[in-house]
Amino acid sequence: MGGSTLSNKNRAEIYGVIVALLIVIVAIIISHIFSVYKVRESTSSSCTPIHFTLVINFYTYTPDKYGDVYLIWENGSLDLKNSSTTTWEFRVVHNVTTVYEALAYCCNTLNVSFRATYWEKYNDYFIEEICGVSNGIDGRYWQFWVNGEYSSVGANHFEIHNGDYVEWRFEKQS
Repeated sequence: MGGSTLSNKNRAEIYGVIVALLIVIVAIIISHIFSVYKVRESTSSSCTPIHFTLVINFYTYTPDKYGDVYLIWENGSLDLKNSSTTTWEFRVVHNVTTVYEALAYCCNTLNVSFRATYWEKYNDYFIEEICGVSNGIDGRYWQFWVNGEYSSVGANHFEIHNGDYVEWRFEKQS
Protein backbone atom coordinates (compact mmCIF):
# COMPACT_ATOMS: atom_id res chain seq x y z
CA MET A 1 0.00 0.00 0.00
CA GLY A 2 1.01 3.61 -0.51
CA GLY A 3 2.28 5.81 2.32
CA SER A 4 -0.59 8.31 2.00
CA THR A 5 -3.31 6.25 3.69
CA LEU A 6 -3.79 6.34 7.43
CA SER A 7 -4.09 3.18 9.42
CA ASN A 8 -7.14 2.67 11.60
CA LYS A 9 -4.92 3.17 14.66
CA ASN A 10 -3.70 6.56 13.38
CA ARG A 11 -7.25 7.63 12.54
CA ALA A 12 -8.42 6.71 16.04
CA GLU A 13 -5.56 8.69 17.59
CA ILE A 14 -6.34 11.76 15.46
CA TYR A 15 -10.04 11.43 16.25
CA GLY A 16 -9.23 11.23 19.98
CA VAL A 17 -7.08 14.37 19.82
CA ILE A 18 -9.81 16.28 17.94
CA VAL A 19 -12.48 15.24 20.46
CA ALA A 20 -10.24 16.24 23.38
CA LEU A 21 -9.57 19.65 21.80
CA LEU A 22 -13.29 20.22 21.20
CA ILE A 23 -14.06 19.38 24.84
CA VAL A 24 -11.43 21.86 26.04
CA ILE A 25 -12.75 24.59 23.71
CA VAL A 26 -16.35 24.05 24.85
CA ALA A 27 -15.24 24.12 28.51
CA ILE A 28 -13.43 27.43 27.94
CA ILE A 29 -16.46 28.95 26.21
CA ILE A 30 -18.85 27.83 28.97
CA SER A 31 -16.49 29.14 31.65
CA HIS A 32 -16.32 32.51 29.87
CA ILE A 33 -20.10 32.72 29.51
CA PHE A 34 -20.61 32.13 33.24
CA SER A 35 -17.99 34.72 34.16
CA VAL A 36 -19.46 37.37 31.83
CA TYR A 37 -23.09 36.71 32.68
CA LYS A 38 -22.73 36.25 36.40
CA VAL A 39 -25.91 37.09 38.28
CA ARG A 40 -26.51 37.31 41.96
CA GLU A 41 -27.72 34.25 43.80
CA SER A 42 -31.45 33.90 43.34
CA THR A 43 -33.55 34.47 46.44
CA SER A 44 -36.65 35.95 44.85
CA SER A 45 -39.40 34.42 42.81
CA SER A 46 -41.23 36.03 39.90
CA CYS A 47 -44.49 35.22 41.71
CA THR A 48 -43.52 37.05 44.90
CA PRO A 49 -43.77 40.86 44.86
CA ILE A 50 -40.62 42.63 46.00
CA HIS A 51 -40.04 46.17 47.23
CA PHE A 52 -37.48 48.14 45.21
CA THR A 53 -36.65 51.71 44.31
CA LEU A 54 -35.86 52.61 40.71
CA VAL A 55 -34.46 56.05 39.86
CA ILE A 56 -34.09 57.44 36.34
CA ASN A 57 -31.69 60.37 36.30
CA PHE A 58 -31.87 62.51 33.15
CA TYR A 59 -29.67 65.22 34.70
CA THR A 60 -30.08 68.37 32.56
CA TYR A 61 -31.59 66.55 29.56
CA THR A 62 -35.35 66.98 29.21
CA PRO A 63 -37.57 63.97 28.48
CA ASP A 64 -40.73 64.20 26.37
CA LYS A 65 -42.90 64.13 29.53
CA TYR A 66 -42.36 65.25 33.12
CA GLY A 67 -39.32 67.41 32.35
CA ASP A 68 -37.57 69.67 34.88
CA VAL A 69 -39.19 67.95 37.84
CA TYR A 70 -38.28 65.62 40.63
CA LEU A 71 -40.99 63.01 40.24
CA ILE A 72 -41.84 60.50 42.96
CA TRP A 73 -44.23 57.66 42.21
CA GLU A 74 -45.24 55.50 45.15
CA ASN A 75 -48.14 53.08 45.45
CA GLY A 76 -50.14 54.73 42.67
CA SER A 77 -49.53 58.26 43.95
CA LEU A 78 -47.58 60.79 41.88
CA ASP A 79 -45.74 63.75 43.42
CA LEU A 80 -44.04 66.36 41.19
CA LYS A 81 -41.61 69.00 42.44
CA ASN A 82 -39.96 71.71 40.34
CA SER A 83 -36.28 71.07 39.75
CA SER A 84 -33.45 72.32 37.53
CA THR A 85 -32.72 68.70 36.59
CA THR A 86 -35.04 65.80 35.83
CA THR A 87 -35.11 62.79 38.11
CA TRP A 88 -37.83 60.18 38.42
CA GLU A 89 -38.04 57.99 41.51
CA PHE A 90 -40.29 54.95 41.72
CA ARG A 91 -40.91 53.26 45.06
CA VAL A 92 -42.46 50.00 44.00
CA VAL A 93 -43.79 46.72 45.27
CA HIS A 94 -44.21 44.45 42.25
CA ASN A 95 -43.31 41.01 40.96
CA VAL A 96 -40.31 41.69 38.72
CA THR A 97 -37.05 39.75 38.69
CA THR A 98 -34.61 41.76 36.57
CA VAL A 99 -33.51 45.37 36.18
CA TYR A 100 -34.93 45.31 32.64
CA GLU A 101 -38.36 44.19 33.88
CA ALA A 102 -38.27 46.87 36.59
CA LEU A 103 -37.52 49.61 34.03
CA ALA A 104 -40.27 48.36 31.70
CA TYR A 105 -42.77 48.26 34.57
CA CYS A 106 -41.93 51.79 35.75
CA CYS A 107 -42.05 53.30 32.24
CA ASN A 108 -45.38 51.58 31.55
CA THR A 109 -46.72 52.87 34.88
CA LEU A 110 -46.11 56.48 33.76
CA ASN A 111 -47.15 55.68 30.19
CA VAL A 112 -43.78 56.87 28.86
CA SER A 113 -41.75 55.29 26.12
CA PHE A 114 -38.47 53.49 26.30
CA ARG A 115 -36.67 51.78 23.46
CA ALA A 116 -34.44 48.77 23.81
CA THR A 117 -32.65 46.66 21.23
CA TYR A 118 -32.44 42.92 21.82
CA TRP A 119 -28.96 41.50 21.18
CA GLU A 120 -29.29 37.79 20.51
CA LYS A 121 -25.52 37.36 20.87
CA TYR A 122 -25.80 38.41 24.54
CA ASN A 123 -29.41 37.31 25.12
CA ASP A 124 -30.01 40.76 26.55
CA TYR A 125 -31.39 44.23 25.87
CA PHE A 126 -29.50 47.44 25.23
CA ILE A 127 -31.47 50.47 26.43
CA GLU A 128 -31.39 53.02 23.60
CA GLU A 129 -33.83 55.68 24.81
CA ILE A 130 -36.01 56.61 27.75
CA CYS A 131 -38.86 59.07 27.11
CA GLY A 132 -37.19 60.71 24.11
CA VAL A 133 -33.68 60.98 25.60
CA SER A 134 -31.52 58.86 23.28
CA ASN A 135 -28.06 57.38 23.57
CA GLY A 136 -25.24 59.31 21.94
CA ILE A 137 -26.27 62.85 22.93
CA ASP A 138 -23.04 64.56 24.03
CA GLY A 139 -21.41 61.12 24.32
CA ARG A 140 -23.90 60.03 26.98
CA TYR A 141 -25.59 56.63 27.27
CA TRP A 142 -28.10 54.93 29.54
CA GLN A 143 -26.28 52.89 32.20
CA PHE A 144 -27.41 51.42 35.49
CA TRP A 145 -26.19 50.89 39.03
CA VAL A 146 -27.68 48.65 41.71
CA ASN A 147 -27.14 49.57 45.35
CA GLY A 148 -24.46 52.04 44.28
CA GLU A 149 -22.45 49.59 42.17
CA TYR A 150 -22.09 49.90 38.40
CA SER A 151 -23.31 46.78 36.64
CA SER A 152 -21.02 44.90 34.31
CA VAL A 153 -23.86 42.71 33.00
CA GLY A 154 -26.94 43.56 30.97
CA ALA A 155 -30.23 44.67 32.50
CA ASN A 156 -32.00 41.43 31.67
CA HIS A 157 -29.28 39.38 33.40
CA PHE A 158 -29.18 41.39 36.62
CA GLU A 159 -31.65 40.00 39.12
CA ILE A 160 -33.06 42.42 41.66
CA HIS A 161 -34.04 41.57 45.21
CA ASN A 162 -36.20 42.96 47.96
CA GLY A 163 -34.90 46.38 49.06
CA ASP A 164 -32.65 46.99 46.03
CA TYR A 165 -31.98 50.54 44.83
CA VAL A 166 -31.67 50.65 41.02
CA GLU A 167 -30.50 53.82 39.31
CA TRP A 168 -30.46 54.48 35.58
CA ARG A 169 -28.16 57.38 34.70
CA PHE A 170 -27.79 59.19 31.40
CA GLU A 171 -24.07 59.90 31.44
CA LYS A 172 -20.78 59.35 29.68
CA GLN A 173 -19.64 55.74 29.57
CA SER A 174 -17.96 54.46 32.70
